[in-house]
Amino acid sequence: MAKKQKIKMSKTGPITITAEALFDASKPRFNGYATGHGAHGHRGYDRNAMKRRSLDW
Repeated sequence: MAKKQKIKMSKTGPITITAEALFDASKPRFNGYATGHGAHGHRGYDRNAMKRRSLDW
């Protein structure tokens, strides 16, 4: 997903929002952990995996 662009606030007049920014703002934010398909694979040091690896010889 593309990075969200910051909308600059106008101090002198009415605020204009592009149609693309309005469309992006209306979309729900994706939360991978809510659907059970979040971060994949092992992240960082896994003590139990290291124990299993040392016992498998």
